Amino acid sequence: MERTELERLRELKRESVTLDEKLHRLYEQATRTTALLDGLPKGSTMRSKIEDSIVKIESAIEETRADIYELVLLEGAFEEAASKLPMMERLVLTGRYLEGESYQGIANDLGRSIDHIFKLHRRGLKKILSEDSK
Repeated sequence: MERTELERLRELKRESVTLDEKLHRLYEQATRTTALLDGLPKGSTMRSKIEDSIVKIESAIEETRADIYELVLLEGAFEEAASKLPMMERLVLTGRYLEGESYQGIANDLGRSIDHIFKLHRRGLKKILSEDSK
């Protein structure tokens, strides 16, 4: 894995619940908007605006699907790389990148000092990032 992939994974994980909700809202909006077209004459200004809105909704749906797909791929790559780490390093990196926890939260959960968590994070991250260069 590369550092940019880890940062993107963390960002997408934070947004994952929002992405699912966004996709659901977009589908609902597309359904409602499409229903409005039935009663409008072809070529009317209102119909054109609704059709434009539908295109934008469909585009947003595709972008959201792409983000979800990217998230799934990054999670898989992360889990594969992290599976090779010692347990404590794996727990720290999983807490940080998959669960979005703060360093202090991880330290509290694991009953370790924050300095120790920083050390485990740095060591685990170095191992994961150096895997690509081998």
